[in-house]
Amino acid sequence: MSETGNLAHPGVVRLYVLRLWRADPSASWRATVRLVLTGAELHFASLERLVAFLRAEANDDSSGSVNDASATGPPTGQSGDLGERIP
Repeated sequence: MSETGNLAHPGVVRLYVLRLWRADPSASWRATVRLVLTGAELHFASLERLVAFLRAEANDDSSGSVNDASATGPPTGQSGDLGERIP
């Protein structure tokens, strides 16, 4: 099956836009992940939290994933318990 064919099967492909940044060269990296199918954004105060999220996503075999087209996810711009709010 082609990679684009997987888009019709939620739970098989998960699409993200990842933004990494730090306030200055000595600061810790921060991340924002946008879930492409829902537009929801998740904010992470560290790379460790980002990696933990991605590992959990990869291990989640349920069809109710946060990136499924039917899921709404957290409101854009909120971080929930994933890290501090980042503008």
